Amino acid sequence: MPLRDDYLKSLDTDEGDVTKILWYSGVAQAAVTLDKHGDTPERNTSQSRIFNDTREEGTWRSGSENDSRLIFPIGSLTKLLIAFLISIMVDKLPYSDKPEDEQYRRLRKLYPDPWGTIFTTLFNSFSEKRIAPLPKNPLLRHVLLHFNSLPPMNSILLAPDGTSLMSVEEFLEVAPRLSQEGESIEYSNGNYILIGLLIQAIAPPHETLQTLMYKHIFKPLDMNHTYMSRTDVGDTPYARPHVVSTRGRRELVHDPGYGADTIVCPAMGAFSCTKD
Repeated sequence: MPLRDDYLKSLDTDEGDVTKILWYSGVAQAAVTLDKHGDTPERNTSQSRIFNDTREEGTWRSGSENDSRLIFPIGSLTKLLIAFLISIMVDKLPYSDKPEDEQYRRLRKLYPDPWGTIFTTLFNSFSEKRIAPLPKNPLLRHVLLHFNSLPPMNSILLAPDGTSLMSVEEFLEVAPRLSQEGESIEYSNGNYILIGLLIQAIAPPHETLQTLMYKHIFKPLDMNHTYMSRTDVGDTPYARPHVVSTRGRRELVHDPGYGADTIVCPAMGAFSCTKD
């Protein structure tokens, strides 16, 4: 619908819609972007504003789109980072001539079309921990797109307060038994746990998700306040995370790691900031 040019500015008040939502929900920070399409591409405009739950003497303070003061769990946006990383490992690094990238060259030698290879075949070729075949034999690209792979499984992955419950070994044993026959697309954190485990299986033994992300994504893109490990967050202030529990309620996550350094990290464990 048509919006006034000053609409976003009008939200930046004590009585604005966004500040009320932050207040009621206890959310620490929200980013709002307004895109306005003109008659031609040259007349398109975009406005962005950051709203913080930082009340000083009864007022709200809004920051800039380059705000890196507050680190927060990005939840399922972690999946975008994982999808980007596996794409780099499959489509770019195998063509590198650097000695440290031999493992990725080996991937393409064994499987000229990794995306079209059955996921469990690929995984068991590189991982010391094995997984039984999934009933629908999804390809690597299928698991990435939640097609014919794992069903939703948060009820066994997470406690009601969001605490991770399973070890890698338990996950690899249970996951194949959950998949059912018949074609389907079902969004599942389990699929990106599989992708994360594959990334770690293919990568050199000394690499972790954090070091891989830093080397291939965070450093090249100047993402200086994004982390896959709670250890790397260190003492940086960050917003306490919340999760929708298995009871359908909003719960504060008591484990400050939120999923970083646990089995669910590739699906929902990253920390970042508005700037990054």
